[in-house]
Amino acid sequence: MHFSSIIPITETLVKFMNTIKKNLNNLLNKARSERDIHPFLKRNDVLIINSFSRAWNYTHCFSEFRLSDEFVTDFLIINANSCSWHAIFIELESPKARLYLKDGTPSKVLRIAQRQISDWKNWIRINEGVFRRKLSKILSELDIPAYCHPDKHIKAETEIIDPETWIHYYYHIVIGRRYMLSKQEQEVRARESNRWGGPEIATYDRFIDQAKNLQ
Repeated sequence: MHFSSIIPITETLVKFMNTIKKNLNNLLNKARSERDIHPFLKRNDVLIINSFSRAWNYTHCFSEFRLSDEFVTDFLIINANSCSWHAIFIELESPKARLYLKDGTPSKVLRIAQRQISDWKNWIRINEGVFRRKLSKILSELDIPAYCHPDKHIKAETEIIDPETWIHYYYHIVIGRRYMLSKQEQEVRARESNRWGGPEIATYDRFIDQAKNLQ
């Protein structure tokens, strides 16, 4: 079952989310890498949307969104409200990966993910016009109305390429499990996630929490 927007909470949805939670728990226990998790999250992107969305007037989740031949995101969420658009980039790493070394510094896997995010941010900085045109083409195919400037634009496809339309960019890394973190490591993760300009670091338990919230 695939979701591209938030749907009302019903008894059917509650039962479905309970099934998702059980299946995700089992999958996380067996998974060897993020490649084992990605197809499940693609099919059940309500977990991605509810975990990271910033606005609800319009929401769409893309799997493996291609910025360029070199850079492909695991997931991209685009949101809109009456003031701006939001682009939320998500990088998945292994649920088995350690986040930190004994001295509290990021593990090799986390450092690589942080470098990947840095590359994405730099690409957006240099190629924001290209990115906007990619979104414009998709929004045209989806036939989405304008949300920020309906007095100026009828369709989102022209609104998104308008320089006066603001896009906020957010970046997230999903890695490891919560039980793998000591109290000190949890504090390091929270501090790093709140660092201005840096990506937020979340564990896969965030998706479990979202499934529980809809039960």
